[in-house]
Amino acid sequence: MKKLCCVMLVFLLLCGCSARETFEQVYDELLLPAMAPMKELKLTLPEDAGAPTLVSAEGNRLYFCDGYTLTVQTLDAGDLDQTFQSLCGYDRQDLLVMETREGNFNRYDWVFTCLGEEGTQVGRGVILDDGNYHYCSTVMAQEAASGSLAGKWDAILNSVELA
Repeated sequence: MKKLCCVMLVFLLLCGCSARETFEQVYDELLLPAMAPMKELKLTLPEDAGAPTLVSAEGNRLYFCDGYTLTVQTLDAGDLDQTFQSLCGYDRQDLLVMETREGNFNRYDWVFTCLGEEGTQVGRGVILDDGNYHYCSTVMAQEAASGSLAGKWDAILNSVELA
């Protein structure tokens, strides 16, 4: 019995001692699909918008208007949930988002609230998604003033289009 156990142990130890075959793997160059050229986000600016207060290197703009702020920015497409998170701080599933189709792109409209330095703020946003980029515009104001600004906001956000 001892001999049989010793033979089995030696057999098990030697089973893993085989020569390994060497394989050579050849890969083609990975060609990433080229992104379409960025379109221009056009919208009708209100008279009180003036020149943008801040302009980033990517062309994102921030306007301080009479009682509210307006942002216009373009983000890389891909993760729509991350775009919502970066624009308003909410996950898309936590918002009531109206999705429509306009031409060759999707349009997402939503309303959100948040706490600001001077109390609750109300905002509205639009994202146009062409598959390559998210073209975004948001407006935000104090809760008390947001009702009187609804007409202006409708005009701004309904004028958003791609050129």
